[in-house]
Amino acid sequence: MNNNNEERKVYLTIDDGPSLITGKFLDILKKHNSHVTFFVVGTMILGKESIIERMAEDGHTIGVHTYTHKYDVIYNKPEVFWEDNLRTRKIITDIIGYEPQVMRFPGGSSNMVSRKYCRGIMSLLVEQAKDHGYEYFDWNYSPEDGSTDINSVDQMSELLVNYIHRNTAVPMILMHDRDQLVNHLEVVDRVLTQCISEGYSFEAISENVPPVHHRVNN
Repeated sequence: MNNNNEERKVYLTIDDGPSLITGKFLDILKKHNSHVTFFVVGTMILGKESIIERMAEDGHTIGVHTYTHKYDVIYNKPEVFWEDNLRTRKIITDIIGYEPQVMRFPGGSSNMVSRKYCRGIMSLLVEQAKDHGYEYFDWNYSPEDGSTDINSVDQMSELLVNYIHRNTAVPMILMHDRDQLVNHLEVVDRVLTQCISEGYSFEAISENVPPVHHRVNN
């Protein structure tokens, strides 16, 4: 195993919340003194403002993952995307008192679904992100497909640990925060327990973290 401390940092990113299980995610992370990045959806925040507050208070990074997360809406026109995105940024800012500086495109910057609604839109959006004060982050690994608990706790935990052991330059891992994905809680607890004992640390994205970008396909 590589002894370089920088190469033992892991960036776990959790999309689509907050959900009914987010508080339990936060409990697990606090237990392990670990930090992650939550890319949140604006429509999910209503009634869960205290969860957003806790994310910030616990030292996690909060990023924007649009307001609607509806591809046919956000990828219809660039101006519609930014109107939707900035709506969530304002909601978060009003709760925590400062503006999020990171974002994630639904489907990632490499998504091709957007082509159905507007050809070339992703090429425009990735160029415009900095104009709106953002760095965007994709990911380089996910142990699940985001829609169902397709893998068991054992399978997902093994996949994640094996990936982390391969020590990619910036291990940027994607998981999801949805009501039905209860298996993810135990997976995170197991993986943090093992990897922290091996000398890894789980960190939130900061301005010093090099962004992971996919190849843009539209």
